[in-house]
Amino acid sequence: MKHNSDKVNLGCGIFVIQGWINIDFSLNAWLARHKIIKLILKLSHLAPGKLFLSSWDRSILIHDVRKGLPFKDNSKSAVYSSFLWEHLYLEQGKRLLRECFRVLKPGGVLRVVVPDLGFFISQYVNAKKTENSSAGSDIELKADKFILALCMHDALPVSGSALYRFYTSITELHLHKWWYDAESLLMYFKQAGFVDAQSMSHSESKIAELAEFESKNQDAGVIY
Repeated sequence: MKHNSDKVNLGCGIFVIQGWINIDFSLNAWLARHKIIKLILKLSHLAPGKLFLSSWDRSILIHDVRKGLPFKDNSKSAVYSSFLWEHLYLEQGKRLLRECFRVLKPGGVLRVVVPDLGFFISQYVNAKKTENSSAGSDIELKADKFILALCMHDALPVSGSALYRFYTSITELHLHKWWYDAESLLMYFKQAGFVDAQSMSHSESKIAELAEFESKNQDAGVIY
């Protein structure tokens, strides 16, 4: 495991960056280290099948970033996060920005990727009614598409065992809590102490090795 790097990837999911400290707090990351428990959950159907579809790296550092970062002041040269901040409540996200500022060395870089609220609002405003839409096909309605894209709540209650439903209710990690556009995210960066904060395009970063990494994991409607 490489936990002594000076570069950190927060909320990495299955997308680990080699040579970096990759951090995640999901059940998947924990189960990657406890394969017997994972097998029991799978065979007993105590958790939904989608939980076992992806392969997670066992080297991931399991840590809840809502409780701060486990690093010393001025100890990291780069912090990267892709699609994590929208899973935090606004105040949690602002605290994490301050934590990133604390652990970064002078001249260090924080790069945050989030869904762009403006992009999805534009899609909703400009969407045309689908020819097949009707009272019996709600999923084709642009309002439903917009709400599903926001991922603030699932369309159906969480399924699975009582244990899994309890876990999801206390973590809510898979749901979005807050959305940003470029203006709001840049403002919160500056409030946390960052200077020269700017919105950048895909694969455009002061952290050189992220260009190749992001080119493999491109998403539409995001802010960097």
